[in-house]
Amino acid sequence: MSRPGTPTDNAMMESFMGKIKTEKLKHHEYRNLKELEKAVEEYKDYYNKKRLKQSLGYKTIKEFKEEMANL
Repeated sequence: MSRPGTPTDNAMMESFMGKIKTEKLKHHEYRNLKELEKAVEEYKDYYNKKRLKQSLGYKTIKEFKEEMANL
């Protein structure tokens, strides 16, 4: 939770939630909670390991973190 009047405290999570809603959840109907949980887990893997981010120099989050760890 952010401090009152400070939405930037949680900017990374807000960004992720916006992306998952527009790219995955709004376009599918899930029959049960288990199916929804599986879809969220699959999207998390995609978001961190496969989705290229322009702000990271067209690298995945995983690639960027590994590169930063080796500096």
